[in-house]
Amino acid sequence: MVLPGKDSPTSRAIEYWLNTQHLNVSIVSHVDDSALMKAFGKQGLGIFPPRY
Repeated sequence: MVLPGKDSPTSRAIEYWLNTQHLNVSIVSHVDDSALMKAFGKQGLGIFPPRY
């Protein structure tokens, strides 16, 4: 899973939810650069949180 930066409220909320559901996933990266996250997505790499 690729998440926004560690200090991002979205990242913290997703990690909290995963923990409360007892789900173990591989977080391969925390990305602060939205362009880099989009590039990963276009390549079909990772699971990305939706935009709000």
